[in-house]
Amino acid sequence: IDQQPTRLIFDPNGRIPRNAKVLKEKGKNIIITKKNLKIPKAQTLVVKNYDLKTILKKLFKLGITSIFLEGGEFTAKKFLEAKLLDHVLIFQNHAKNNPPKVCGRKIGLKKIKKFGDDVFFEKRKKEYQ
Repeated sequence: IDQQPTRLIFDPNGRIPRNAKVLKEKGKNIIITKKNLKIPKAQTLVVKNYDLKTILKKLFKLGITSIFLEGGEFTAKKFLEAKLLDHVLIFQNHAKNNPPKVCGRKIGLKKIKKFGDDVFFEKRKKEYQ
């Protein structure tokens, strides 16, 4: 890949270390935070009302129309609760062919493919909302 996608770092409290590995990698970084931060090699998007719909509107104004959300349960749960996910993809290691819960909730993930002990599950927005 010649051009890396823009990395969006959701960090409401501005706790990202200034020497974080992600900031040293090739590509553009946007840190989405409630605080005014000055971080080398990163653009800061300050959102005082840290609401996902507000954040997505601001990202759209920056020309970002699609994001790949890779994160922990907290962030995924916020997007799921706000009904802002179009497509859910989960790779589960050592799966027993049972779809995992997403943030403690069954959303009817479908098994797509098995890779050894790992299973790839998928669900599209129209199928879970």
